[in-house]
Amino acid sequence: MKYVSRPFFFGSYLATSLLGFFLYRCYLISGKDTIEPIHLVFIYLGSLFSLSAFIIFIVLLYKMWKILPSELARTTLGKAVGFLFIPIFNFYWNFQAIWGWTKDFNLFMRRRHIHSQNAPEGLGLAIAIFWVTGGTIGIISGLAGVPAIGTVLGLPNLILIPVFIYKACTILNNLPDEIKEEAALNQQQAGGPIGFGVASLVLGILSILIPYIGLVLGIIGIVLAVKQRRIRREGLSLAGLITSIIGTAFWSLITLMVIITIAYHTYLR
Repeated sequence: MKYVSRPFFFGSYLATSLLGFFLYRCYLISGKDTIEPIHLVFIYLGSLFSLSAFIIFIVLLYKMWKILPSELARTTLGKAVGFLFIPIFNFYWNFQAIWGWTKDFNLFMRRRHIHSQNAPEGLGLAIAIFWVTGGTIGIISGLAGVPAIGTVLGLPNLILIPVFIYKACTILNNLPDEIKEEAALNQQQAGGPIGFGVASLVLGILSILIPYIGLVLGIIGIVLAVKQRRIRREGLSLAGLITSIIGTAFWSLITLMVIITIAYHTYLR
């Protein structure tokens, strides 16, 4: 039986990541040094497509970690995925969640004496390195007014991640059926449901991206994250709590500044 859909994960990630990459960088392609108002629309759309690609990869990563028994996995399923949404810390966690999975998976195959294609450890390491360097240096170079550096550093993963997805899907689908069934059974016995954690993470991400409405979404995300952590503490609810707090705090500050500005122009001038 199939464990994951290779056409879906490979095709949807490739399409959304390419669209996100080129839309977000349209002002570089235009050859202008400054961001024009029309570019903001493309940058926002590019961010949404890039976020969609990231979520597709996260869903696959969740299924990848789900296949491993807890005694051989370096982290829990929730932490493997959820900690990738924690700012700054996720630079380190990329190595654990991506490269670490390839190492733990190959160890699992050796321990169970299963003759399967090895997970690509070198490819996982390369993706983590380019993800971190592209993110950190890209942010610094963008603030310095040289955004093209971040673009160049991000280019390799446009190829490496789809290749990794293709290989991972192939490896997972070629596993014996009893391994897939065992993974599903282990997950059922691991603890309570994580639905509130997933919902809080989604709302947390949206609270950062959606102007003003994000304030309401962030508050709901915080409530759901706290509720989830009372049922079961795991990485998804922690990531949902952090992103929801960031979104709520950011749009609260923006809303307060707007109110102060309106009051100043209305009553104090």
